[in-house]
Amino acid sequence: MARDLIDQLQTDWEQERPDLDAELMGVVLRRQLEEKIATLDFTDNAAVPM
Repeated sequence: MARDLIDQLQTDWEQERPDLDAELMGVVLRRQLEEKIATLDFTDNAAVPM
């Protein structure tokens, strides 16, 4: 599977704070991204910044 920005953030956190579990952060960030995508209005032709 290809790695994405969230995977990189988790890797960075694991390197900086090995005492913390970064897996939960990945779950939360992916859920937030899903919510943001779900609320986008694709009927407008204008570009929507993410």
